[in-house]
Amino acid sequence: MVEAELEKYQLVFTKLKEVLGVTSVDDVVERLNTQGNTREHLRQLRSVTLEEVTRLKQEKETMHEELHRVKYTTTEDAARMVEEINELKQRMGEQERMKEDLATRHDGTMKVLTGVRAGLEHAAEKLEYLVVLMESNQTQARSPHAADQRRLSPPTQDRGVA
Repeated sequence: MVEAELEKYQLVFTKLKEVLGVTSVDDVVERLNTQGNTREHLRQLRSVTLEEVTRLKQEKETMHEELHRVKYTTTEDAARMVEEINELKQRMGEQERMKEDLATRHDGTMKVLTGVRAGLEHAAEKLEYLVVLMESNQTQARSPHAADQRRLSPPTQDRGVA
């Protein structure tokens, strides 16, 4: 009787190996454990999915209510919206005019600054020329032969120092 039971279990185990597509006892045990883990994972996924479905249903209901609220707004709301739009357009026009005015003032300021810069550059060139001329005169005054050279050289005309 024990042998008949043992043979019965071996037959069942052989069929189980065939169904699972494995060849060893360890593989059968591993597959069964894996199926248990998979089943638990699927249960968790199902639970998460059901929660997500519930959340989405609530969100759908909220959106549906919002749609009805928007759909059935009163004409006063629409008139108020038109008034706000007109007010915003007016403010936008004022801002645009201010921007144009500031751009014009900016251009004028830039022209003045350009003129000032050109004047300063011109003055710097003149001062640089005077500094070079003064250094040249000081060098000649220190030279011992400067007095002799001035007496011997013919007078020169003014170079137009401004």
